[in-house]
Amino acid sequence: RGTDQVCLAFFGDATSNQGTFHESINLCAAFRLSVVFICENNFYGLSTPISATSATPNVADRAKGYGIPGVIVDGMDPVAIYEHVAKAVERAREGNGPSIIEAKTYRFLGHGASDNRSYRTREEEEEWKRKGPIVRFKRRLIREKVMREEETKMMQQQIRKEVEDATEDALKCPEPKAKDVEKYLYV
Repeated sequence: RGTDQVCLAFFGDATSNQGTFHESINLCAAFRLSVVFICENNFYGLSTPISATSATPNVADRAKGYGIPGVIVDGMDPVAIYEHVAKAVERAREGNGPSIIEAKTYRFLGHGASDNRSYRTREEEEEWKRKGPIVRFKRRLIREKVMREEETKMMQQQIRKEVEDATEDALKCPEPKAKDVEKYLYV
């Protein structure tokens, strides 16, 4: 298109073991396309630990095979994510092709409604909750004196109310008609 647009492609760690993952990255690297591949590595493909299905411990290491940069970032740190994505987007806009960013993160809930999370311990979950991005970012804002504790509490109350109001509004909406399934899909 000749624009400075960049595509951000999000995928989970288990996806990196599928052929379409490799084909996509290979073509993007070959054509130097402006794509930033962001792996949300929560360490489990459904209920199987990624370590049991992958020969490499890091998805980002696979970038070397395509001649593109691959970085690992703390996926629980929103500032670190922002900085790495901004750098990859700038690289893509300069015509240097795609990058892979692997965000080591955690999925707090099950993969679906029937997932009771029996494949991991509650201690593991609690450990990751202490590293949660909202909790950590709140601490950072207070520590760096960007906000006071009282302000963060007021913000949380405001957000909770906004979510409750939006949920209530959505539940009042009529079900969409089948003929409108593709409406607003492409804008």
